[in-house]
Formats: sequence, structure tokens, C-alpha cells
Amino acid sequence: MRLLHLRGVGILGLGLAFGLCAMAADARLADAVEKGDAAAVRSLIAQHVNVDVTQVDGSTALLWAARNDDLKVAELLIAAGADVKIANRYGVTPLTEAATNGSAAMVELLLKAGADANTTLPEGDTALMLAAKTGEPETVKALIDHGAKVNAKEDWHGETPLMLAAGQNHAAVVKLLIEHGADVNASATHLEFPDMKKGPAQVFSVYPAGGLTALMDAARDNSYEAAQALLDGKANPNLKSPQGLSAAMIAILNGHWDLAKMLIDRGSDVNDGSLPLAADVRNLDFLRPAQDRVETATALDVIKDMLAKGAKPDSTLSEPIPVLHNFGTNVKGPVDSTALYRAAKASDVTVMQLLIDKGANVKLKAKDETTALHAAVGIGVPPAMGDAVLKAPKAPQVIATMQLLLDHGADINAVDGTGMTPLHGAAQRGLDEVVQFLADHGAKLDVKDKRDRTPLDIANGVAGKGKENDVAMVGRYLEKHPSTAALLRKLMGLPAEDPASAKDKPVESAKAEAGAGEK
Repeated sequence: MRLLHLRGVGILGLGLAFGLCAMAADARLADAVEKGDAAAVRSLIAQHVNVDVTQVDGSTALLWAARNDDLKVAELLIAAGADVKIANRYGVTPLTEAATNGSAAMVELLLKAGADANTTLPEGDTALMLAAKTGEPETVKALIDHGAKVNAKEDWHGETPLMLAAGQNHAAVVKLLIEHGADVNASATHLEFPDMKKGPAQVFSVYPAGGLTALMDAARDNSYEAAQALLDGKANPNLKSPQGLSAAMIAILNGHWDLAKMLIDRGSDVNDGSLPLAADVRNLDFLRPAQDRVETATALDVIKDMLAKGAKPDSTLSEPIPVLHNFGTNVKGPVDSTALYRAAKASDVTVMQLLIDKGANVKLKAKDETTALHAAVGIGVPPAMGDAVLKAPKAPQVIATMQLLLDHGADINAVDGTGMTPLHGAAQRGLDEVVQFLADHGAKLDVKDKRDRTPLDIANGVAGKGKENDVAMVGRYLEKHPSTAALLRKLMGLPAEDPASAKDKPVESAKAEAGAGEK
């Protein structure tokens, strides 16, 4: 129960006032309607009691009739002079209750009795918005016919009736609203959370930025039929959210492949970042997949469709994908990494072959100078977080991926921005078969990265040179791989064990030396 703040009235006085009101008011009629006691209702009306007397929270008999969808009692109360506009303490009116129920007959009755079709709740939700969420076209039409504003926005997120209907996949209501002038391309409020910019992040997910259109809402919620109705109503599939996402990208991010394919077939820009995104999401295991409809299309179908419609195989994202709780950092990666890079990190040779056949450049580097070969062994790929997980490929899958890339001209000794080669990455993951494969295909064994580490050093868990804090951070992600180190020694012609070598010192020793050097 909310407390009313009355200027100049103390708590004792407020309690006394409520007590006197409770004693003075005869709320028997409202109580009877609440309980559904029709006989008591008729008896009290016959006694000419005040039909507008409220309960403690301000609810009238008519509000309860609307809430219970009791049309006959509502008719009796209106005939007895009930005020259709009285709101309870929480701003709820008979009309908003009827709209929430989706009761066309009750809404019509109240409107004819003088209810305001543009009645709102305190948060700005109009009766039309409430009705739009129910999916009852007749209720929506009754409100529109009595002057309800189809493009009104509620106060919290700036959503319209069309957006709310689209999110619930009420296609019939979507069509009706569009026919009566709803703006199909209106966007909700762009939400900003300045506190999130201060200090270290305390959450795993970035707050949603809002700013979505009805079509984006439909894409997010897998509202296929509503999306179809919106496209028929000339909704623009190429608008972008404040986070740089199109409706197709939103559908792909959520694994809604049928809807994504429809958007692409209906004119969505295939070079807006959807291709690398689809290559990424295709290889994620959803821990909580959508259950609202059975998908007939697959990610591969969507990728083929985009390539057939002219998607550039080396297209990239224009902006980073927001960190979503469904994906954590899996789909962030380097913004400028291509679909080939993203498929390579998952050893998805099927998609890689499609991309290469369309002319994908296997030597292309991201801004961090990693190539698809680097991605294949996990270099540049962020750790998995969230509800969708990228499984680390096994050695045979990595080898098949590398073979495909090498067959098309990839540089086996390509160096990234940290000085690491693909062999460094294989050593870091302890992939002995991959190390052997790379060595057999000409990988240099003694290349040093910018921390002065060879692949053997990394296999031994050496953090390398650098500032103490940097070394500590790198050390968190390093493990010793004795079998990999033994293989590399053998390939390099070194003794089976070399305990005296500084390169074989554990991470802790390297960190200590680096720290001492800084001092």
C-alpha cells in the first residue's frame, strides 16, 4: 500500500483521517462487486446507495466490475449513475482494467458512458497500449474509433501501441494499428545510463539502450507474423538501433533464423554486419534457446542467402556488438574481423569454404593484426562467458581449418600485433597435433613475440617480459603443457629436458624477475 504525503498532516493525523474515512464511507457495494455477489449488488443499488463510494485504495464498484469483466453489473452501475472516470489510488480506472482484459464489450460500454479513450496509467501507458498487448483487435478498434491516439508513447521507454503489439506477435493488431496511421518506423526512447561509465563494470551485461523500432522488437522476440505485417506496412528493415543493430542483426543475435531470412529476403542490407554475426552465432551453443517457435531455416541457410544476395565475404561489423547476457563476450571479438575469421575460430570449414568460394581473403588481418590462422588456434578470441558458449575446437578440427586456409595461400608464419604466430597459439593451448602439423608445413619454431617468448617458452608457462601488472595478467591465462614443450624441444633439436634454461622458469619466477627489473 502506498503512503499518501499530505503537507502539514502528521502520521497520527493521517491515520485518524483514514480511520474516519473508513467509518464514514459505505463501501459495501464495491465490496459486493469485488466478491461477485450479484444479489447483494442488486439489493444495494435498489437501496440507492452511493455507487461511487470507494474502498480504502480508491477502487469503485465499477472498477471491480471492469476488472471482473462483469458486463451486466457494469451496466447496472452505469445506469445508476456510476462515474466511469474515477481512478483508484494507483491511477487505475475502469477503462484501463477493461483494456487490460481485452474486453471489447466492456471497453465499448465504458466509452459510450463517457470514459476518455486516451486515459493513461501514471507511467503513461494508455488504454490502447494495454489493449494492444492483449492481441484483441476488436478492443483496439473500439478505442481507436473513440479517438485513442495510435502513436502515443508511454513515459518509461517511449514505446507505442504498435511496438507493444509487435513484441507480443499480435499480427492482427499490428495490421489494424498501421491501417489507422501508426508510424511503423517510430523508435522508442534511447536510454542512457551515465553511472555505468564510472569505475569498473559491476555487471556482466550492458543495460539495454532502447531506441528500438517495432520491427526490431519483433526481431528480438521472434514475432514472425508481426514482423511480416510490419514489412507489409512498409517498415524499414535497414534502420539501426542506438547500438548499431539492424532488425536482421537482432534476429541473428537471438538465433531467430526464419525471421532473419525473411528480413534478408525483404530487403535488409546484407552488408550491415549480419554476415560475420551469423558466422559467429552459428557456432554458439545456446544454454537457454528460444522455445516460442520451431525454426525451419538454419544459420547456414541465412548465410547462403546473404551470399546469394551479394554479401561481401570480407564485410565486417561497423560497431562492437554490445555485451549481452546471452552471449557474454563471444560475439564481440575484433570489430573488423570478417566472417572467415569468425568461422575459423570455430573450425567451421563448411562456412569457410562458402566464403572462400565467394572470394574471401585468407590473408586479411584485423586491426590487432590477427589472421584467420591465428583465430583457428584461439589467438584474439575472447574467453567464453554468458549463456551461449563457443566450444573450443579439438586438434583434428583445427588442423582441417588450417589446411583449408593454407591451401588458399594463408601465411603460416603471420605475426599479430603481439608478435605471436599461429604456432605460439597452438603451444598456448597445448595442441600437440597442431604443433606437429604447423612444423611439418614450415612454421618457424624460434620466432619470439613481443614478450621475448618462443612457442617453447609459452608451452612452459613463461609470462615473458613486460611490466609487473601486465605479466601478472598474462600469467592468469598461461598453463604449462609438458607434452607440448617436449615436442617442441624435439622439433628444435634440444635435449629432452633443459631445467637450467631460463626459458623454462615458471610464471611466478618470470613475474618476480620482471617486477625486480621495473624497480
